[in-house]
Amino acid sequence: VDLCFVLDCTNSMGPYIDAARDCILQVINYIKHTNPSIELRVGFCGYRDHIDRHDRLKSLDFTDQYEKFTTYLQSVLPYGGGDTPEDVLGGLNEAITKMKWKNGTRVLLHIGDSPPY
Repeated sequence: VDLCFVLDCTNSMGPYIDAARDCILQVINYIKHTNPSIELRVGFCGYRDHIDRHDRLKSLDFTDQYEKFTTYLQSVLPYGGGDTPEDVLGGLNEAITKMKWKNGTRVLLHIGDSPPY
């Protein structure tokens, strides 16, 4: 199973980012513990807004090294944005087209607090 988390990493997520990280890790742990025979790879794509040009998209390609994923996830900080809509479609596009999906079962979970443009 390839499981990609797409997360709004703009400033408006500041109050929620820790809870979002915790939920992401809980989902992974639940899958691993309830289905130990599943080969699970996890990936991450964080998005911000169009005005955050150089840092608009951040991703970690699929891995089965959960410590690596957890370390990367903890390094993601909320900033940028500036207006209510965010680059949701850019984040989804990055996850769909740039990640190295392999498995027959592919799951993408989006977490955010604002609509797209």
